[in-house]
Amino acid sequence: MAPEAVEPEQVNEYLKAVSAELYGASARSVELRVVDPRSLVLLKKNARFFQKSRFDQLRDNIEADRMLASVPYCFEREDGSLLVASGNHRVKAAVAAKVPKVLVFVEAWSNDERELAVQVSHNALEGEDDKQILAELWGQFRTLAGKLYAGLDSKTVAELEKIQFQGFSGANIPMESMLLWFLPEEVARLDAAIEKVGPLLKSKRVYLAPLECYEKLWKALVTVKHVENVKNTAVAFMVLLAVFEGYAERLIAQAKEEEDAGGSPGDGSGEAGPAAGGAGLAQDAGDVAGSGEPSEEGPAQGVGAEQRARGRKDRRAGAGARGKRVRAG
Repeated sequence: MAPEAVEPEQVNEYLKAVSAELYGASARSVELRVVDPRSLVLLKKNARFFQKSRFDQLRDNIEADRMLASVPYCFEREDGSLLVASGNHRVKAAVAAKVPKVLVFVEAWSNDERELAVQVSHNALEGEDDKQILAELWGQFRTLAGKLYAGLDSKTVAELEKIQFQGFSGANIPMESMLLWFLPEEVARLDAAIEKVGPLLKSKRVYLAPLECYEKLWKALVTVKHVENVKNTAVAFMVLLAVFEGYAERLIAQAKEEEDAGGSPGDGSGEAGPAAGGAGLAQDAGDVAGSGEPSEEGPAQGVGAEQRARGRKDRRAGAGARGKRVRAG
């Protein structure tokens, strides 16, 4: 048995009651209403535009669905007409697709400012696509009809086809890449410095390095660049390496003293372990980068004059080898 036909007025009375239940006694008097799309008044000035190919696809989608998948927002003016503030292209496409009835939001007209706010915000407040996830979703289509319905233009599709899939999304994990260039002898020097303190670190279990460690390193590099007038990060890093080499020698000497006294290096029994000595290394870096002059407090608080001289010699040698790379940035 076919259902009885319901008059549009009856439908709208029911929707008015539903709107009151959903939105309450709103000061804006918003309600849902079923209307003929041809009766709606479109904006004379609309910042949003569609290319013809995209509008045609929107029309084809609506024609296939026989409905609007999202609800246009209208204002009821004093003369009773409904002005479409948001959804003009959907209404135009519905008319072109010969859809007889559409569901719309209707707000009582208050002023031009409110209408403009709705119009601009509905166009401006929209999300952005994560290209990698979009490429994954695009790859799941199995039919041409599905791809056409999705509405992606040829430029976007071409960009998606170039994406190489990774194990994570850049939108979820903020990342920055930094590339430092070192000369072969500098790389060998870095390796030697790390190997020198390696035995002292074997007894330590490090599960996670705190973010402050990176922030301290970066601050030290910035300070060295400013004080030494160095533009190249790799060269600034070599200045810090000279500080580290001096600290490493003290660390090894202290560990040897502990071992001779019956302790073991880095076992936590003294203050010479790498974790306890970290503050000393940071202080050494501050001495060199902050003043550019030897510390008057001796080796316990600063790097010896011999190590500072080595650092300056290395920087002069590095400047000659790099040329423009050191000063040009």
